[in-house]
Amino acid sequence: MGKFRFLVDTPAALAAFREEYGIPADVHLELAEEETTPWGRSEQCPFTVLSIIEGGLRFPLNPLITEFLCRTGLAPTRVSTNTYRIVNGVHELNNPLGINLGLAEILRQYTLGHTGDGRAYHLKIRPGKEKIVTGTPDKDLHNDDFFWVSGNYETAEVPGWFINKNFGSTCKLFKLARLAYFLHSSVLNHFYCFFCN
Repeated sequence: MGKFRFLVDTPAALAAFREEYGIPADVHLELAEEETTPWGRSEQCPFTVLSIIEGGLRFPLNPLITEFLCRTGLAPTRVSTNTYRIVNGVHELNNPLGINLGLAEILRQYTLGHTGDGRAYHLKIRPGKEKIVTGTPDKDLHNDDFFWVSGNYETAEVPGWFINKNFGSTCKLFKLARLAYFLHSSVLNHFYCFFCN
């Protein structure tokens, strides 16, 4: 059992959890049974409990998280906690600073790596680059407890893309090729000076 499962494993605990993390009534959470593999439900999307508590994930998802998941093709349960912190951190920086950093800017500074067993993927800083979001723990966490999420949990659509709900899938080569093309788009060039000055 994960260390946070007790926070969501009873109706009363789940109600308190929803209130604490501002989860709207039209976003439906179902705690998965222990030892369940997060795949096979086409109408529900799996998200780890840890990604909400320590990764800063909120519902409905912010557009940058949606774009990250869609364009990388990763199931949400395969994304590390620090990666959620970084992507959410960039989203939170945009409004107060009056900037519009997106996925292209994130992947200019970071590369996508994975654990030895391939169960979790994480953003790691590229050599010679500066972190956009600092203060993330040295030890990245991943946990098997997850919710099946349905209802109004997305706020934005990425045309031609969708969030992968299958834990068994990985970043396919054709998806990475399309992502590489995206990174060299005009969006990247528009913000080039932000990181080079």
